[in-house]
Amino acid sequence: MKTLSFLLVLNVILFSMGCDDQNDLTPQKPCDVCLFDCFEDTGEHFSNDCKKNFECTYEVRENATIVHENDAQVVNGENVVFIVNLYTPGVIEIADDETTDTVVFEIDKNATSFIAEGNDFDILNVKHRIGCFCVDVEFRQVKDGCMQGEKLTNGDWRVQGHLEIVQPYVKTLDFDATFQ
Repeated sequence: MKTLSFLLVLNVILFSMGCDDQNDLTPQKPCDVCLFDCFEDTGEHFSNDCKKNFECTYEVRENATIVHENDAQVVNGENVVFIVNLYTPGVIEIADDETTDTVVFEIDKNATSFIAEGNDFDILNVKHRIGCFCVDVEFRQVKDGCMQGEKLTNGDWRVQGHLEIVQPYVKTLDFDATFQ
């Protein structure tokens, strides 16, 4: 009987240690001095000026979090959530070639800067989805790249990202923009 009681207590302890608090974004690394050097600036990246034939939005939402059920949804919460939308209508002469790249990620509400590479993307909950006339349009975890961000004096955020995305093909997504 003592063995069974011990195993039950041990099971409860181990189970409680395995619980994951969705709002705990530590150990998030601050960037002491954000160099914004995630990619070489060739002028080919997305910015607030966007690119020809694209519409770009960079949004920051305070007191929010990302919930992943069947989709990545931004709901009321304890964090700061960033949303990137890069839409292109494609070529007018081609039907159904419109695409939208969406990237979402979140940081701790008290952070004033951050830097993330590789495995750190799990901490920031970085997800990407390509919306298109295609079959694979679910949000997926971004596993590699670099992101740096810093809160500006006016409350906006400057964020730079170099994301290596596998969905459904390998692509690189670079942006350096002010999120409002």
